[in-house]
Amino acid sequence: SRRHDVASSGYGRVDLVAGLRRPVHAWQMEGFVGIDNLLDESYDGSVTPNAFGGRYFEPAPGRTWRIGMFLSRQR
Repeated sequence: SRRHDVASSGYGRVDLVAGLRRPVHAWQMEGFVGIDNLLDESYDGSVTPNAFGGRYFEPAPGRTWRIGMFLSRQR
């Protein structure tokens, strides 16, 4: 059997999330916005052992945005 040694570089990743929470009548409303991978760092998102054709490392997404809202009834 042949042995192959492969390695992936280290990385640093910065995520940022900001939100606001407000009561609205009998409800609690919370909105947020976030940026994942703020500095658009290139890194491996997953590793596949025994991958075909030496494709062990799969790239992670670059900078991505997310926005959302939660609504819950206050007790």
